[in-house]
Amino acid sequence: SVGSATPAIFMSILLFILPQTYNFWPFAPMSQSLQNAPSLITWRLIETKMCWGVIFLLGGGFALAKASVNSGLSELMVIQLNKMNLESWPTWLMSFVICFVTVTITNIASNTATANVLVPILAKMAVTMCINPIYLTLPAGVVCSYAFALPVATAPNAIVFGHSTMKTTDMMKAGFVMNLICVITLCISINTYAVPLFGLNEFPDWAAAVHPNASLCSA
Repeated sequence: SVGSATPAIFMSILLFILPQTYNFWPFAPMSQSLQNAPSLITWRLIETKMCWGVIFLLGGGFALAKASVNSGLSELMVIQLNKMNLESWPTWLMSFVICFVTVTITNIASNTATANVLVPILAKMAVTMCINPIYLTLPAGVVCSYAFALPVATAPNAIVFGHSTMKTTDMMKAGFVMNLICVITLCISINTYAVPLFGLNEFPDWAAAVHPNASLCSA
């Protein structure tokens, strides 16, 4: 089957084939002498201008998520989290702890890798606890974008940090305040108007379909 990467690679190859100027028939008179025309892009341009760090950052995130699933790490983490007896915690406290842990991880790791690893784990954990998976996965997925504190957190942070005179402590001070405000706002939102908006107080049928004992959740 043809994946989404195939047309992207095909168009990239075309950029190396198509010339910048069309100095040949039928785009130019046949009497005109043929002239060599460089391609639209060259490997030298790609080598010097391409943001390789961003590519490795995103690709590494997807590879890390795939490895965690295939190796059984996600299943192991679900089992370990269930041993913490999170069912006895209030749902708002569980949501705040998950958001706080997620925002801490995303500031020292790629937000793509954090989301790809944690969101499937939280979805499985929510199903086993008979909680609407959206209640845990939605705030965790949004919090993964709150990478404000460190340059290594995301590529835009690294670019800004590298082209400025600010220190890491300056970014941490401003980023910590922003993280705290955003996490508190998100936790309030997910526990107030998001409940009737997404039906978070009900266990959905699509989640019950993958639960081994779905009758226990509806009881």
